[in-house]
Amino acid sequence: MQVNAPIRELYERSDRGTILYIRHAQSIFNLDTYIQKSEKEAKRNKEYLDAKITETGIHQSENLSIQTSKYNVKYVFCSPMLRCLETCFHSLKYHPQKEAIKVIIHPLLTETINCNHDFSRKIIVKKNCFNLNSEVKFDWSIFDFYFPDECTQESFFVDYIDELLEDENVKELLLKIRNPENYRNIELMDNLTTELSAFYSDKKVRPESLKKLFLRNLKFKDFLNSYLNEKGHPNLDIDEKVLVYTHSNFIQTSNSKMAYSLEKIDNFPEDSYKPDNCEVISIFI
Repeated sequence: MQVNAPIRELYERSDRGTILYIRHAQSIFNLDTYIQKSEKEAKRNKEYLDAKITETGIHQSENLSIQTSKYNVKYVFCSPMLRCLETCFHSLKYHPQKEAIKVIIHPLLTETINCNHDFSRKIIVKKNCFNLNSEVKFDWSIFDFYFPDECTQESFFVDYIDELLEDENVKELLLKIRNPENYRNIELMDNLTTELSAFYSDKKVRPESLKKLFLRNLKFKDFLNSYLNEKGHPNLDIDEKVLVYTHSNFIQTSNSKMAYSLEKIDNFPEDSYKPDNCEVISIFI
């Protein structure tokens, strides 16, 4: 499959635009693999499943709030991964429009499914913590639309896996992860997802291909266009902002022109840009 390459720029390293993509704050996985350079070992560590942000990450998020508090925020979208939920919360909890802001959780914004760091866990717990009654309001209705029952919500990331699906080990693990009798057993689910992470790590294969991630990016951009049109805001005022809290790999495949012309994406295209933790960039769609 090939997609016609866009003509204009796809992003800018500034917050000048109306649609702003924001990378989450530093996670414990980011920190430990950077210091120890032991990513292979980390992919086998249950501690990093759906990794939370560090104390530094909290400070990064609160520093980001100085910037976001200046925005006239129209809409906010967020990945369901814990590190994005926490970043979003800490960066908006001081916003002067906080009472009017509603954060919409969208499953398409999750990180590329690569290892335990990117496997969601305890959706039920996250929904109880980040909800419409919390200090910053979180709306899970679109997430619920995509994944209407609790079992598939707990394992929603499985839908994005497209590599080695015919392997018997993968088949068995995915069946167990999606088994309705297992999803409430947190220890079992943690063991299964960690095993899945280790298996792909040993094979040196990403569970979700970068091409599929790129197509997921396009799907979210189409959704965002449709959403703004439905709300009667196809062209927002220059001072209005749409904030999108997501992940580095997701952003990288969002801002590459080269990705449109590649039949297969083996590595991140040379023109893609990886933002720092809590960096804000403008995305043009």
